Amino acid sequence: MATEVGIENKAEKLRLRLPRAIAVGSSSYISTGLGATPENLKKAQVVAWQIEEDIKTGQLDPTLERYKQQFRPKTVVVTQKQTPDLLKLWFGSSLLLSIRPTNPSSDSLVFTSPTGLPVHNSEFTNKVWKGRKDGQKVYRGIVTTLVDEGKVQRYRCLYNTRHTFISQCIEAGVPIPQIASWVGNSPEIIMRHYAGCVSSLEVPHLL
Repeated sequence: MATEVGIENKAEKLRLRLPRAIAVGSSSYISTGLGATPENLKKAQVVAWQIEEDIKTGQLDPTLERYKQQFRPKTVVVTQKQTPDLLKLWFGSSLLLSIRPTNPSSDSLVFTSPTGLPVHNSEFTNKVWKGRKDGQKVYRGIVTTLVDEGKVQRYRCLYNTRHTFISQCIEAGVPIPQIASWVGNSPEIIMRHYAGCVSSLEVPHLL
């Protein structure tokens, strides 16, 4: 199934063009209401990638409401509640240090199953990340629980953490070839799909 979401300039306003496989009648496009500026193009691209990812993972919102609402003006409510630190929220500040072996090897796994074996992707997703009911046993997923508690807006699939990692590496100044090597992509793919999402890219001083 085709999953690519296009971005078009219609009368100086950006709109998303949906793949034919999911577009029905007037739902062939999502109007963003955003002017055709480079900054708004970045915002539209992020939503386009989200739709593509949801199509691939079978989590597409058929009403498209999830994606349309991201272009609507947001009401800002000022409260005393601080934004949670996701690193501490998910892992705790000392988790990585607590599981670090005394004499780690560069080939050692960082995270393993309870028996010390490589983590099985589907088992981790169903029992730890998303959660599920298996007979009388209920697995409370980490992200599903955070959504229920109002700490995360909606369920995010495990693959989203890869996008976050790459974007934060770019913002932290990690060389693109190094990031590409870590995540198994080419530098060209990293620049094409991720560089436009970071909040600050500076031209270095050459003199």
